Amino acid sequence: MKLSLLSATSSPEGESIETIGWSSGNELFTCSHNKTIWKWNRSGETVSKVYESSEQIQTMHWYPAPSQHNRGSTNADIFAVGYSNGAVGVINKGGREEHRIDAHDGAVLSLKWNIEGTALATGGSDGFVKLWSRCCALRSNIYHSGNPVTAVAWSPDSTQILFASGNNLTIKHIQSSTRYTSWGGHNGLILGVDWNRWNRLILSIGEDGIYKIWDCFGRLLYKSSSQQGCLKSVSWCPSGEVFVVGGTASVMLCDKRGHILSKENTKDGSIKALAWTIDGNQVALGFSNGAVMFGFFIERSMEWFRSKVTLEDMHHIKIEDYLCKKVQILEFQELVVHMSIGFHHLIVITALQCLVYRIEDWRTQCIINVKDTRMILKQCLDSFLVSDMMNGLHVFTYEGRNRCNPLLAGLRTELLHNQNVGLSRDTLAFVDCNDPKCLRLFDTTVGKEMEKVIHHSMPIVEIDMNQQGDSSDRMLIFIDVDNDLYIVSLLRPYISKLASLTTKALWSSHAHIIAATVEQDLIIWLYPQAAVIDEDLLKVLEVSKECFKGKSANLHSFQGMRCMVQYANGAFVTRSVSPKPFMLFEYIEGNNWHLAKKLCWIFKERPLWAVLAAAAVHATQYGIAEEAYRALEQIDKSDFVKHIDSQACEIVRRAEHALFTRQAKDAESILINAGLIYRAVNLNLRLFNWDRALEIALSHKKHVDTVLWRRDQYLQDTHQEESKKEFKDLRDQVQIDVVRIKQAIAEEKNHEKNLKECHA
Repeated sequence: MKLSLLSATSSPEGESIETIGWSSGNELFTCSHNKTIWKWNRSGETVSKVYESSEQIQTMHWYPAPSQHNRGSTNADIFAVGYSNGAVGVINKGGREEHRIDAHDGAVLSLKWNIEGTALATGGSDGFVKLWSRCCALRSNIYHSGNPVTAVAWSPDSTQILFASGNNLTIKHIQSSTRYTSWGGHNGLILGVDWNRWNRLILSIGEDGIYKIWDCFGRLLYKSSSQQGCLKSVSWCPSGEVFVVGGTASVMLCDKRGHILSKENTKDGSIKALAWTIDGNQVALGFSNGAVMFGFFIERSMEWFRSKVTLEDMHHIKIEDYLCKKVQILEFQELVVHMSIGFHHLIVITALQCLVYRIEDWRTQCIINVKDTRMILKQCLDSFLVSDMMNGLHVFTYEGRNRCNPLLAGLRTELLHNQNVGLSRDTLAFVDCNDPKCLRLFDTTVGKEMEKVIHHSMPIVEIDMNQQGDSSDRMLIFIDVDNDLYIVSLLRPYISKLASLTTKALWSSHAHIIAATVEQDLIIWLYPQAAVIDEDLLKVLEVSKECFKGKSANLHSFQGMRCMVQYANGAFVTRSVSPKPFMLFEYIEGNNWHLAKKLCWIFKERPLWAVLAAAAVHATQYGIAEEAYRALEQIDKSDFVKHIDSQACEIVRRAEHALFTRQAKDAESILINAGLIYRAVNLNLRLFNWDRALEIALSHKKHVDTVLWRRDQYLQDTHQEESKKEFKDLRDQVQIDVVRIKQAIAEEKNHEKNLKECHA
């Protein structure tokens, strides 16, 4: 990947560009040394003079982009500026100053809106960091340092402020007067910082000519070599995958690990300001000689099995087929903003439209063309998600006919990212932007939100959804802020923890398999649906593939049987998963249980038997499951599966199946709804839930004597005295007649036979 720079255009006055920023409508605004703010279009042409100040403007930041529901709000058309005399002003798009306050004793060196636009943080030469409301009312003095505050940035959740003072970096919590973390960042004055919302990493540059990457706890992750000349500006791309560093006559594009992807030399002096568009595909650079330059991504490539697509330049995409060695070039009139390849489809987002191409062999055919799009978020087996359209969020499917489901009008789509969105052919899930501890679910076939909401105890930072099977097989994995990996079934609210210290986790595109980098090990889970069928099998299904100790490896993709792993130096290495489980899944999905069992007997590997056992229970193939559990030497479970299969009544069989999968409440509900009160009571007696068994018996006025009789037998066998008051009181009121009890049980079994005949 490279950064292609368009020819520089000088500002009308030719004065040094002090600060720069993009509006929500992708219009560029620059402020020069002569105190004038100009508006530019994306083609690099000046449109008009917006504002002329009597004081020098030191810094500027646009109000965050609003949701589609509030697109007409005037908040979308304002920006805050900091003056050299210590004042802060809020100016609208037309150039009228709406608010102005005296904020600092000395120049305002930096200011930033939080992501919601509810607060403005400012740092001044007086050493103060202050917090202001939307209308510039002072909320609090966050911190006072002995040195000027040269840069500020908000944390991803807007609860903390990062600021640079002298050669120190400090993170301060806005709700606490004591909670802060401070550390020495550079050997010299720190000139710029940035904190990315998605990767949660911090960037800093200093007069020492070095850029550094830190985590949110202030731990150094990467330190560059000293660059020639002084570094003046730095900014993350909104996606968090790359960042740009501007220095003296050069600009560097780096990946999130810090490695330089491209370095372009310029002849227009120092780069004093940087700003990315909202979609993160264009960067504007302001120079000390008054020039403005625009940068675009080129030579960006993606792969999907036999196909590779490369963005040759801003208007051309090359498609290569490795197998037949064919090459095709796609040409676009507008600038290419995004592209994505997967599941035999190529999606291209230009400045004005979205195009979807079906790739068959090496031939490419456009099947969908949509106007007014901004970015692609996710692509799955037969659907893809587009955000920032006229109605907010859209899901497209291409199963025979092209369909478009508008979802969530009013959603702030710029807060969505492929890390916090999961998509399958029938379900959409994403992290709630207002409450990151919640996952909201949508049915893409009808375009409506599901009533079910998944709640977690910690904020969720990344999710992924499986693609295989139908809605009953749909599962999510997610990683929270503590780097713990969890799996959740969408069929019922059940969350199971898979691992700790997880940096990345992905579903295979072609099977029910999860790959994750855990403590620098590549861990594979075969058929993790076992978490909701038989959680004990997860340890058997866990396979450690390879150790990457000391290499800081991270999982990049999981296509079919291939895991792509990226090392700290940026190199990609492919690690293959055994084809055996993929063969097994192919037999299972084709309902060839005999061949699936034969495959397990041939290889005699415990993980394969565990897959077969869990999948067979899920498919109610109890004979296969019994044999698989015996091969795993889990005789107790094998006997229970045999017991399930022996039940003549389908209702009882479903209840016993629910009990095996540890859904005791569901099993009880099935029996009670069918009128099988004795079965419901006996289920709780088998689990030694004496109180619940008595409660059911009393509420239905049946089998109370049965519960007391079984309780007495239990106490006699264990040589205990009755300790429960309810049972003591009922013992004197209810007569226990064993003959009568057995007769009542026999009557209910006859009722079961009638249910069986009706079902037949």
